[in-house]
Amino acid sequence: MFSRKTATNILVAFVFLCFSLFSCSQKKTERITFTDGWTWTSPYLKNTDFVPISSDTLYNLSSLLPEKKGYLWINNSFIIPEHLKNKNLGIYIGKVEIACSILINDKEIGKCGIFPPREYTAGTGSSYFSIPAEYLNQNEINIITIKIWCNGSGNIKGLPFISTFDDAYTTARKNSFINSGINLTFAGAIILVAFLYFFIFIRQPSEKEYLYYSLMCLLSSAYLFPFYMSEFPWLFGKISLLLFKKLFQGISAFVDIYLAMSFIRFFLKHKDSIYIKAVRITLLLASIINTIFIPDLKTFSILLPILFVYSFFQLCFAIWAVIKAIIDKRKEVVLLLMGFSPALICVFVDFFVHVVFAIHTMPFFTVFGWQATIFAFLIILAERYSQARLKAEFLSEKLETEVTQRTNALAAANKRLENENTQTIREINLAAHVQRSFYPQGASVKNGWEISVYFKPFAGISGDLYDFYVFDEKLSGIGLFDVSGHGIAAGLVTMLAKNIIYNTYKDNITAPLGSVMQKINDAVINAKGSIENYLTGAMIRMNDIAGQEGIVELVNAGNPPPLLHKADADTSILLFPKRSKFQHGMIGIPDFDVNFQSVEFGMNENDTLLLYTDGITEAQNSYGQDYGIQRLKYSFAHAESGSAEKKLAAVLRDFMIFIGDAPPKDDITIIVLKRNAKSEKKFNTLPSSSFEKEIDELEELEELEEPEQTKESEKNES
Repeated sequence: MFSRKTATNILVAFVFLCFSLFSCSQKKTERITFTDGWTWTSPYLKNTDFVPISSDTLYNLSSLLPEKKGYLWINNSFIIPEHLKNKNLGIYIGKVEIACSILINDKEIGKCGIFPPREYTAGTGSSYFSIPAEYLNQNEINIITIKIWCNGSGNIKGLPFISTFDDAYTTARKNSFINSGINLTFAGAIILVAFLYFFIFIRQPSEKEYLYYSLMCLLSSAYLFPFYMSEFPWLFGKISLLLFKKLFQGISAFVDIYLAMSFIRFFLKHKDSIYIKAVRITLLLASIINTIFIPDLKTFSILLPILFVYSFFQLCFAIWAVIKAIIDKRKEVVLLLMGFSPALICVFVDFFVHVVFAIHTMPFFTVFGWQATIFAFLIILAERYSQARLKAEFLSEKLETEVTQRTNALAAANKRLENENTQTIREINLAAHVQRSFYPQGASVKNGWEISVYFKPFAGISGDLYDFYVFDEKLSGIGLFDVSGHGIAAGLVTMLAKNIIYNTYKDNITAPLGSVMQKINDAVINAKGSIENYLTGAMIRMNDIAGQEGIVELVNAGNPPPLLHKADADTSILLFPKRSKFQHGMIGIPDFDVNFQSVEFGMNENDTLLLYTDGITEAQNSYGQDYGIQRLKYSFAHAESGSAEKKLAAVLRDFMIFIGDAPPKDDITIIVLKRNAKSEKKFNTLPSSSFEKEIDELEELEELEEPEQTKESEKNES
């Protein structure tokens, strides 16, 4: 970063330069000075006699006129001393505003500025003129008369004197260089700097301080134009003096102050709210619009200081940003105060020189202080940019090594992850195999029932649990449960719950099925302890009398309602228990009062029952549409008749056509139970691939023509 030592050296150099330029004493031994003896008159006065005035009045001559506008004459007298007689003499006038004509003994020797109707100021350069010897009275009194045009302002800055022409010329050129030449050189330099930092901003658009510094340099060069316009006399009169003052002394100053305050806020990384931005822009526009509508030079000279009040409020926002940066102990605030210190010091110097001590011959140091501030921030921003470039070069040099190291580390990490992933997959496959070994793989049933199962875990290990309760080769009941969650934790709970459910069912085979589910709930709560997973499920129990109507008892603990399809019906039925305020679902939640109600129904030959988990009804296709209970109900009712396996295959076919390429998001388990009193058939728990193969081998896929009422109900469900 930019060091404090460097900033101090710059400040010392600036003070030394100012001392060198302005501390040199003028040789007055050969000069005719006019410190007193001035008189004035004007054609607008009733009495046109010359009236005495002090030399201080020369700095504000327009105040002598009632309307601060018009012509006036001032004169003085002198006698040529012996050491100047018969020498080539010249007169030094200083800076004149607006225009003047100089006469020696009523003979004009020169003009500066332009008189009406195309009035124009001569700029900040000092004026000097040669005095022809024939115009002088070598041994008598000579009269110097200066005709001056005032309009809102009118003055002579720099006490006139007569001396040798070389002395007048040297003094005028020196003061012109101080008041005009330095400003011209600086203006040209900062224009180049503005373009340089604008290109830097284009390369680094996130650094807004470069942009505002660039614009601040451009506007500063525009504001300085009145200070060096005397170097371009061919420009005089191209535009009106009022428009010139509006552009370069008013508008450019307001915009420059706005940009400087914006630069401060961006330099300190201070973010403005939309409200603050709107207020600042409004203040800027108010000052510009008021300046544009000023009607004349007199009003301009009166209103311009007042309009700078808008800029004072701009300054308040910047001061607040500095105070906040100091409170936050931001390092940037030290550099900012160092950069603005030349301008701040010169403001105080001008206050004492021009206001307290009223030394009107001295220039305004604030102009030079602002130039030093611009130069200071040129170095500060250059140092900041240099540091950024060095950092970028360092990163570029080290990038290849760092990338190689990062690549090697990433490859090693990927290798570890791959090994861990392989081990995890191996463990999951093992856990899935162990889980499947707990589920029934086959049984011989001789009491007239036929079962087909589709079981597809979402992630290897399933949270679905099913079991068949077969005693003496006769099917007594079926259980289907769904553990909350997915993965290994849910799979472990299924294995824990399976034995609890089977043993509880077996030990209470003659008890009401609702009380059996209640005992299962209590046993699961005691067994799983603090494990948060819970279960939903359904359990059925049937008689074993072949050839007669099978009586089936159902208890549902929060599982989707089973579907019953009668062989002679074209629709399927949702099985619900009787409505009761005591009916609750979910198993394994401590301190949750449950009371399970049962429902009984009969199944004749070729009647089928569908048990399923919510993985099928909540599955979505690529359009985000749920498969839903209504579609499942319709599909089950219209599935082709035959074995339980064909019935299940038809349901799965419709399901897979619906979801298409969309992956499932939950475990899916479907059980089809068919009443078949005449057959003794061994059932198997077939993996999902068996049914997918069977579906693929179907000769054709028939389109389902869903009734209008089914479409309407599905629409309502969506």
